[in-house]
Amino acid sequence: METVQILDLFLQGFSDFWWAPFIGVFFWWLNSARTKGRVGEWAVQSKLGAGLDSSTYTVLQDVTLPTARGTTQIDHIVLSPFGIFVIETKNWSGALYGSLDQAKWTQAFGRGKKVSVQNPFRQNYAHVKAVVRSVGIRGVHRIVYLYDLEDNDGKNPQGILHAGVPG
Repeated sequence: METVQILDLFLQGFSDFWWAPFIGVFFWWLNSARTKGRVGEWAVQSKLGAGLDSSTYTVLQDVTLPTARGTTQIDHIVLSPFGIFVIETKNWSGALYGSLDQAKWTQAFGRGKKVSVQNPFRQNYAHVKAVVRSVGIRGVHRIVYLYDLEDNDGKNPQGILHAGVPG
């Protein structure tokens, strides 16, 4: 087979599947941590908007506040007659192992893969401190909502508000 024929076959095959790289990029984007995080935040935002009476509760999304080291981004803040609730959302899969006092937790996936992740309660604590400094009042409550987390036979770290995909 001549080089020209091989080149023609290659170009014909490429023209039939020109879209394949775009599909690959789309799936890479869909599985990125940033996209997964946004999906989890959107799901919680939808639940808050649908489940809380807007005449009683004010829900703020994606709030940036100043800190001693720059700024911090807060997923959700709920203003209510019962206080201010600062909600950190994580869209993590797998199972989590750790305790409230540990700086890092272990996130375990199938086939024995494990990664170290920041304790979201510590991150949320920093958010609460920023809200207290900005507003100047106490009565700020912290909530960590873990979206799409495996049940892990009830062995997830203490204090998790919700494990599993909300219905």
